[in-house]
Amino acid sequence: MSIAMAATAGIEINLSRWCKDFRRRSPLTKVRFADSTELDLSTPELIAKPEKSLRLIVVVVDLIAIGLILHRLLP
Repeated sequence: MSIAMAATAGIEINLSRWCKDFRRRSPLTKVRFADSTELDLSTPELIAKPEKSLRLIVVVVDLIAIGLILHRLLP
């Protein structure tokens, strides 16, 4: 269980640093791909899904902690 929680923490740290890095840079307006096509994309749009994943990880870890406490306390 501790290895799984450590791996979850590692995922959370990496995603969080990635999002913070984009937030700290100048605002993103376009993304240019290797084939020279462009996509209009803002920084909030780019980091929306990783931030949602971060919130879900926090919820999952909290639920696991509550489950472990209840497992320990209940007969």
